[in-house]
This record gives sequence, structure tokens and C-alpha cells, in this order.
Amino acid sequence: MGQDERVLMSTTLALQPNSNERVAAIIAHAGTALAWFLAPLVVFLASSIALVCVSFIGAYGGQLLQRIVPLKWIRRGGGLIFLGLGIYTLVNLATSWS
Repeated sequence: MGQDERVLMSTTLALQPNSNERVAAIIAHAGTALAWFLAPLVVFLASSIALVCVSFIGAYGGQLLQRIVPLKWIRRGGGLIFLGLGIYTLVNLATSWS
């Protein structure tokens, strides 16, 4: 707990007239501190779940696509997309220097 938080907490406790309100203020402050601690954990868990879901969709979507479209055409399409992204990157690089 930083110095500013200690001053704020002591000021908050000094302004509370009875013990019930002091307990409520302490609980509210503890909830805020817990939220600061848990926020990175929640972001990590949510992004991990999103990565698993996207990987699942990609794997099974790829299997489904392979049943419909021959592998030769999927590879050609992927190559064209890769080539297009490379050209796009080079054009953006060339235009950003001028």
C-alpha cells in the first residue's frame, strides 16, 4: 500500500462516525486493492481462453474447408494471400519514406 493510499484510508476512517461505517470503508478499500491485484490475472485468463477458442475454430474450420476445397487450391489461395500481404507491406514501406 502506497503512502497516498494510507493517507486516504486514514482520512476516510477519521471521517466515519461509527464502527459499522468504518468496517464498510475498510471492506471497500480492500475490494479496490483486490481489484488492482486481480485485473492482470483476469486479462491473462481471458486472453488465454480467447486463444484456445480461436485455435479450435481454426483447426476445425480448416478440416471442414479441406473437405470442401481440394488441398491444392487451399495452398494456392494461402500463397496468394501471403504474396498480397508482402506487396502491401512493401508498398506501405515505400510510401512511408517519401
